Amino acid sequence: MDKSQKKLLAVIISVVFAFTVGIACISLLQMPDLDADNSAQITIGEARTMALEYAGAQESDVVFTNQDTRVRPDMRIYKLEFNDGTMEYEFKIDAHTGEIIESSSKPLD
Repeated sequence: MDKSQKKLLAVIISVVFAFTVGIACISLLQMPDLDADNSAQITIGEARTMALEYAGAQESDVVFTNQDTRVRPDMRIYKLEFNDGTMEYEFKIDAHTGEIIESSSKPLD
């Protein structure tokens, strides 16, 4: 391998290394920071109980149509949807503090 081929190989290796490091840095910057005080302090079951109490409903009288956990960079949220046959309810509850962030209700169609 002559001198020009060694230089070309060194340039290619440097470019590949820089590209790999750049992709790794971008990936780390876009990941949600799960250690940034957004861990769940209440369970989804506790969130369900809170939503039912707020709505003035009993679990035996409702059907949960959706419940999931959404992770944002700064918080973890439980989203709950249920109905009692006449009204439809939707709640978003902060899984760390237990605070009801958003609630709504509307008559079923």
